[in-house]
Amino acid sequence: IIYYIIMEVADKIDTEKEKGNQLFKQNDWKGALVHYKAGLELLNQNKKSSRDKDFSLWKEKKVTLLSNSSACCVS
Repeated sequence: IIYYIIMEVADKIDTEKEKGNQLFKQNDWKGALVHYKAGLELLNQNKKSSRDKDFSLWKEKKVTLLSNSSACCVS
């Protein structure tokens, strides 16, 4: 059951990332940043419920969202 919850949250995080990516492509960096931050918030809220705090899926998603957020700030 925990695996399915983790994957459901991962899908929501991916959705926020994709929304951010679409806005980024339209040069709406502020809008994109809102979605990247929402993805990070979901990640941070749900990481606490994961048994493995170093869960590699979370690390990968966090790196991507932080990188994308940084790109918004320099664009």
